[in-house]
Amino acid sequence: MALIIIFIVLGTAFKEKRKPFITRPEEIQHPPGDANLEVKDVSYSYTNKDNVKEWELRADKAQYFKDKRLVMLEHMDVTLYRA
Repeated sequence: MALIIIFIVLGTAFKEKRKPFITRPEEIQHPPGDANLEVKDVSYSYTNKDNVKEWELRADKAQYFKDKRLVMLEHMDVTLYRA
């Protein structure tokens, strides 16, 4: 019975194809036109309900293209904090 459950779980996990939310730079084509918003030295972090920082994102430059609903980050670093 346990093997059947394991095969069902594994089959379901491999059957679903998930779209990546982060793409590689060589896969991205720069949208035509200028960005609606451009910011330099971007920093964004998340703290949990206990006010403990869980992660931080830093980028040299961020561009927002409103019509494409696209944000492009240049030279991005992400730091994950673990207990």
